[in-house]
Amino acid sequence: MFLGENKHNVDGKGRIVMPRAYREELAGDVVISQGRDRNLVVWKLSDWEKEAERVRETTSDTKRGRAFRLTFFSTSEQQTVAANTGRIQLPAHLREFAALEPGSEAVVVGNFETVEIWNPERYAEQKVLGEAVYLADEEDDPDEE
Repeated sequence: MFLGENKHNVDGKGRIVMPRAYREELAGDVVISQGRDRNLVVWKLSDWEKEAERVRETTSDTKRGRAFRLTFFSTSEQQTVAANTGRIQLPAHLREFAALEPGSEAVVVGNFETVEIWNPERYAEQKVLGEAVYLADEEDDPDEE
């Protein structure tokens, strides 16, 4: 399980170090894909395979589904998290999609079964939206008296 928010730098070669708390669980092969909020998502290979099967089974019936499937699979890349350093290569096309330049800062966020890598400005916008939704749901709690 991945939790928390961390700031790390993308190095000059387009690599990023995963937070120490995530390294053991991410050790070995992972899949990096485009996130639906113009971020990157890092999946443990076994979790990505389950999601890939779900996408494969549910998206081929419509033109929109086939477009989603094509994007999901064509923008996913298998990478290896270095066991000793926790470093992972972010492919150029994915860095460009997420606006993560070599030498820039990134926000690495645990999202339970995945790790998300964000451009700091985009993450700040998403965090404002997320907090508003989170607090609005709490206000609608039927248990409140």
